Amino acid sequence: MKLIMENWRRYLNEEADPRIQKQINNLLQLSDVGVRLKFVGSNGVHFEYAQVSTRAVRPGRALQSGAEPPYGTVSIVKTDPKHDGKCLDGYIIYTSEASRGWGPLLYETALEWASQNGGGLMPDRGMVSEYAAAVWKKYALRSDIDKKQLDVDHDLANGWMKPYPQLTPDVEVDDCDQGSSIQAAGDDWMDNNLSKIYYKDKYL
Repeated sequence: MKLIMENWRRYLNEEADPRIQKQINNLLQLSDVGVRLKFVGSNGVHFEYAQVSTRAVRPGRALQSGAEPPYGTVSIVKTDPKHDGKCLDGYIIYTSEASRGWGPLLYETALEWASQNGGGLMPDRGMVSEYAAAVWKKYALRSDIDKKQLDVDHDLANGWMKPYPQLTPDVEVDDCDQGSSIQAAGDDWMDNNLSKIYYKDKYL
């Protein structure tokens, strides 16, 4: 993990969130803490800060150095076509929490993983907190992150999205639940950052 973080640091550019660079630098100073990935069921992935050879780090648990450990978790799940739509084969953030300042690195790790193993990463399809909305706003502005527009899915949840015309009616793979973007922007849902899927080039 430390080698991955060292290499990752070299590829961050001026467009990346400076908090991520700071978190990588801080994490590299903690010899016994890294980011752990766990698979949950058949479709879920959980990312958390953890001591290298023990269970997940919790607030208040002292490290060998005496420093306060970072705490954070981000969980993502593969889209279910029957529940979420096809959504370009992406992953959805469904839970996240972190001690102050330590959230962005876990989001970034989840984004990298979802880009390598699926179509990318997207916000919760139903409700997004103010903090999470700010993350997606930053992603939309970064030149090192690509994005694709997702469409509405007229076949989900008794067709409640049918009043909203589809952007690509002849294409099904981008159909997706747009509850969070419609809630945020109404008829202009397609202009909202929550309506898109975000990913990094697999060949970088």
